[in-house]
Amino acid sequence: YLHHQNLRRLTPTTEVPAQAPLSNLAHWQAAVSEIHSWPEYTEQPLHSLPNTAAKVGIASLFYKDESRRFGPALGSFKALGAPYAVFCLLADKVESTIGTRPTAAQLRTSQFHPITSRVTVCVATDGNQGRGLAYAAKIFGCRCVTYIHGHVSDGRKEAMEALSNIEGFRNLNQDIETIINKSESVKKTKGEANDQACTICEPSVCSFGNTIFYTGNWFAYKSIDKGNTWTYINPFTFLTPPGVEFECDQTVIHDPSRKLTFWILQYKMDDRGENVLRIAVNNSPTLQDRSWYYWDLKPGMNTAWKKQWFDFNHAALSENYLYVGTNMFDKEEEWTRCIIFKLSLDKLADPNGQVSYKFFSTTKIGSLRCTLGAEQTMYFAAPFSNHQIKVFEWPEKKADVKEHLIEVKPFNRSDAHRAICPDHKNWLNRCDDRITAAWYSKGIIGFMWTAAKQPSRPFPFVRCTRINTKDYTVLDEPDIWSNKFAYAWPDVCPNIKGVPGITLFRGGGEEYPDHLIGVFDETKNNWDLTLAKNGTRAPRDRKWGDYLTCRPSYPGGKTWVASGFVLTGGATRRQVRPHVVRFRLGR
Repeated sequence: YLHHQNLRRLTPTTEVPAQAPLSNLAHWQAAVSEIHSWPEYTEQPLHSLPNTAAKVGIASLFYKDESRRFGPALGSFKALGAPYAVFCLLADKVESTIGTRPTAAQLRTSQFHPITSRVTVCVATDGNQGRGLAYAAKIFGCRCVTYIHGHVSDGRKEAMEALSNIEGFRNLNQDIETIINKSESVKKTKGEANDQACTICEPSVCSFGNTIFYTGNWFAYKSIDKGNTWTYINPFTFLTPPGVEFECDQTVIHDPSRKLTFWILQYKMDDRGENVLRIAVNNSPTLQDRSWYYWDLKPGMNTAWKKQWFDFNHAALSENYLYVGTNMFDKEEEWTRCIIFKLSLDKLADPNGQVSYKFFSTTKIGSLRCTLGAEQTMYFAAPFSNHQIKVFEWPEKKADVKEHLIEVKPFNRSDAHRAICPDHKNWLNRCDDRITAAWYSKGIIGFMWTAAKQPSRPFPFVRCTRINTKDYTVLDEPDIWSNKFAYAWPDVCPNIKGVPGITLFRGGGEEYPDHLIGVFDETKNNWDLTLAKNGTRAPRDRKWGDYLTCRPSYPGGKTWVASGFVLTGGATRRQVRPHVVRFRLGR
């Protein structure tokens, strides 16, 4: 390598500090050899510009084209430094963790993803450095956050977004990635009691336009400016109670076709042992208070349901119906049945209309989970044995529900889910194998649940099965597991392109409960996960769960919005930190 020597040299005063950056050249050859080994690398052409050289009176002039250093899609002329720095940083991290330094080829696989996914690289950029950093984060498996100022063009921002599987872009003037910190800033402003948060947080979220609606077990918030400011909604008093107090188990979901937002609330049991399940509807783009209207589902509607109460509810949509799933229990808290309610979206869109419902009920299997992303058929399922799940098929235009018993890989159905955290707390003390994630996409239905540990897997893990709806054969079973910690409580939904996005927890071993997000990578047939939020403590009372939500974010539906929470700074409900994550797939 040749370079031009400046004959005017540095003065003795400035020569000493100038030696520091020059010392980096001692490792130049190692960097060159490493980068040359990367499969995307190509040498860049050197173009001769003789006409321009003649005009300026020099013998020759050359122009080096750096735009295709790692292929035409990157388009950055600062494509070497950032990727090499990310490679060195992640290799150092893996080596310090396990004692062995990985190669670049090994970092490209998911082998060290549990380590690298905890690393976040960031840069403030106009575009070129950001593209290089996002490219490196994508291929080597870490998280990337790129800070941009308000004058960066949409084209440059989109180019950076396209290089990252998980969107990590933050405008310096507006951070919309973690937009609820209920126990701190929001609560200090509003002055509500901290006892409305708990470690069984059960957060649910939906997002459309500038509006975000977020609920927890005992609280609710809305934002109409993408999360910059929040309005507290008290679920105990906001809607007129139906003769009994609000209890828990809120779920929210948005229907973009009719621009309706649904809010499911569970109320307490009365003296007869019956409660109320409320379906509240809002047709306002900003969820105006006066735009809420609702219908109540009561056990007394059916003689077979009397002296029973609803619990563990969820909601899903098909093209023309809202589905609400729930379990029923008697006064002694013994499970009695599972019900799937089916309600017309057109009827629900009329605040003054009469709403009827259809339902499916079974006393043989509980906690049936409906698929998100359904079109003209709703599918729902639950584990039936340690090697079977039962799938139900309910077309929109038919009254009959078909059953399919599906053979899956055997799993441990024990209720003894254990994953001990560094503070000796089992954060999975109340976890079980109910299906918490169900989705439909492109002729495939998927189901996920948390399975107990088994001989080949030392921690509880997420079981996943994907089924072809044409013949009900198992397509594959891309589980999520680790020999270092547990995974639990997933939820999955497809975006408008049919790509499944996921939200879930991990914890145990050397990890406190953390919140993760990710997408399913069809090319690799596995889940590409990214850390959303670190937790620093496990729950003191060993209670966590019971569900998260993942939804498409509208308009467009290409991105996802996911709910999550962690504990930081303490181990009680006062240290619960709920949050929202918006993420996208880069293709």
